[in-house]
Amino acid sequence: LKHAAQIYNTIAEPKLLVDSGDSYIGTGYFRRAGPAGMGRVMRALGYAVLGVGNHDLELASSFRNFSATAKAPLVSTNLCGHYDSIKCSSVIEVGVLKVGFVAYCDTSALGPAEWRPSLPKTSCDAKMADRVIEEASKLKRTVHIVIALGHCGYDFDTELAASPVIDAVVGGHTHLVRHRSSFNDRPVVLQAGAAASHLGVLRLSLARRKGNVTVVSARSAARRRE
Repeated sequence: LKHAAQIYNTIAEPKLLVDSGDSYIGTGYFRRAGPAGMGRVMRALGYAVLGVGNHDLELASSFRNFSATAKAPLVSTNLCGHYDSIKCSSVIEVGVLKVGFVAYCDTSALGPAEWRPSLPKTSCDAKMADRVIEEASKLKRTVHIVIALGHCGYDFDTELAASPVIDAVVGGHTHLVRHRSSFNDRPVVLQAGAAASHLGVLRLSLARRKGNVTVVSARSAARRRE
């Protein structure tokens, strides 16, 4: 986390720090400090938006306090109807830009500690993609760019990133280190490992055309902690 903060501090403004899910589970610090401690660290680092991962659901009762402590919204388009503390999407202003965030999480293989009867087990399939794209389309009317925070795995991320309403995907769940920046023919996808092994850096170059802000190029990289 210290190394990630050092990398982030070298990046020029405007910038946003986000997480694609499972911010609770995985690091040695979390095992010592729990959700409250992790929330304090994420607030100190300046996280703007937090996706939700399947392992986060093991401690769903702490979502509201965690989000308040971190001072960052929890977002999951397929979980927002089941937890009051999770939003379907979020809009963050950075400088003159409005950035919209959608998110999604695979709940098809939840264990007893994570699942409850009112929570449907949703797979990362065409139905999930349609729901996320529908939410992204609504956001696109009022924001400059839309970024998806994925917790379904790299293959699903690349499929979703092909949608014209999604400008980039920052993903997780499969614990891979992948960065693909093919913007002109899409997709733009970034995954940065697991347990804070890397900090993913996504750079979007923007231009104003006919009154609208558009992404004209994208680069991504996963930088390993030292």
